[in-house]
Amino acid sequence: MTDSIQAAIQQAQNAAANLAASQAVSTQVAGTAVGAPVASGAPLGLDDMLSGGVAVDHWLKVTPYGLTVGDKTKPIDKLEVYLDMAEIAYSFQVKYTLNGKATYHRTYDRQTDSQGGLWIETMRKAQQIDPKAYEYRSAEIPVTATADIAHKDGSSVAATAGERLGLTLSTTGWKQFQTFVRELARKNVDPKSAILKLTLGFQTMSKPGVQDWGVPTFLSYEEVEAVPLFDTVH
Repeated sequence: MTDSIQAAIQQAQNAAANLAASQAVSTQVAGTAVGAPVASGAPLGLDDMLSGGVAVDHWLKVTPYGLTVGDKTKPIDKLEVYLDMAEIAYSFQVKYTLNGKATYHRTYDRQTDSQGGLWIETMRKAQQIDPKAYEYRSAEIPVTATADIAHKDGSSVAATAGERLGLTLSTTGWKQFQTFVRELARKNVDPKSAILKLTLGFQTMSKPGVQDWGVPTFLSYEEVEAVPLFDTVH
């Protein structure tokens, strides 16, 4: 009887030892496994949540014939707006052709694609699909309309005074913007934080073998204290 009790005790001890060893191995494996829990990082701040992209009511297009509010207006030669330079979202973009259509990706930190995944993988994929694909500097520029903008139907409004309009720089749009920024700096206007009343224009570009296109131009401007408040109803 004593022998059977001792045997049972020994068996239980062996089982306990085996279980402890198994748990230790599992812990070590889990510590290096993909998808295993990791230590939490620093809490996200307001700057983190506001970085990347802009919030606007309408997007501007730059055509060879002028600026348009989406497809709602006829081409406009000049557009008066307010611009807060601190709100511009700078990025790198890549453009490639897939099935005959232009495809765009962008990154705000040159590490991650805004659509998900690593930026380096996006670039690799883009250049595999289209060897002519390349990375270029860009920015999303939010501006505020100073006055109502008429719809092309002539009987309604495409954008009202105080609404925000977005302008994205294309592959050839950065040069004009860079010239504008450098001019601000030369005149002791802070290109990172100045608030401007600005006239946007356009320039028609051409190249043999391709259709004409337009790029934005940054014409006359004056520095102001703040963007005025408008009675815009959303």
